[in-house]
Amino acid sequence: MSGRAEDMQPTKPNIIFYPGGLVEPESYSPLVRELAKRGHRVYVAEMPLNLAIFGQNTVENWVKGLE
Repeated sequence: MSGRAEDMQPTKPNIIFYPGGLVEPESYSPLVRELAKRGHRVYVAEMPLNLAIFGQNTVENWVKGLE
């Protein structure tokens, strides 16, 4: 992508939630919607047994899948 710096649109950071503590991923919906309205790409990972300790490499696996 080329162009002058002043012509480029800033990009909002991506946000990834690792739900844990037996919290259902759907519980994050209100917060996720609000962040998305503000221009963020928001992801909520599904964790085995709803415990983040069992899904420690989830994001790394997502990134590898995008390459």
